[in-house]
Order: sequence, then C-alpha cells, then structure tokens
Amino acid sequence: MKRRGRSYYVSVLLHLVSLDPTPAASRHIWVPGSGPLISKEPREVIRQGFYYMANAAGRLMGTVLSGASYQLGGLEACLATAAVMVGISALLAGRLTPQAATAHG
Repeated sequence: MKRRGRSYYVSVLLHLVSLDPTPAASRHIWVPGSGPLISKEPREVIRQGFYYMANAAGRLMGTVLSGASYQLGGLEACLATAAVMVGISALLAGRLTPQAATAHG
C-alpha cells in the first residue's frame, strides 16, 4: 500500500470541511419574483447586479489564489496568502466613505 504524505490528508480534510449540504452559491441565488432585485429604478437593479458580480469574482479569486498558494507552498503559504488578502481588504475598506441614506418612496 502506498504511504501518503501529510499534504494529501490536509487537502482531503480541507475538502471535507468545505462540503455543505446547501452550497453557499445556492443560498444567494436570486429567483425571479422573489423580491429584492425587482425595482422600479434601473439604478437599483444595476447596483444589485454589480454586488452579485463582485461577490462571484471575489469568490473565484479566493478559490484560485488559495489553491495556487497551497500547491506552491503548502498550508503555510495558503494561510499567509489569506492573511495578506485580509490586510488588503482592511486597507481598502478603510478608504470607503459613508454615504447619506436615500429615501425610497
């Protein structure tokens, strides 16, 4: 029997931890007639569409970066990449300015 290394078991464990009976993507799918995306103002629809697009792009980028960093440097590199991304996110979030709430009639 072939002896497997530690990285094999870590990757299997990470895969098992990521399994969820209701995948995250299915929890955030907009269903026609369900409400939030239906608006009389096209600007609101565009904003919500941009939100979903940015969310999907961020998930894709995180998946690709974590996989690549794990393959190149193991668990330590994967965690270091995650820490760098959290730092970048914190810096960018710090630059956001609050906007006044608008009344929807």
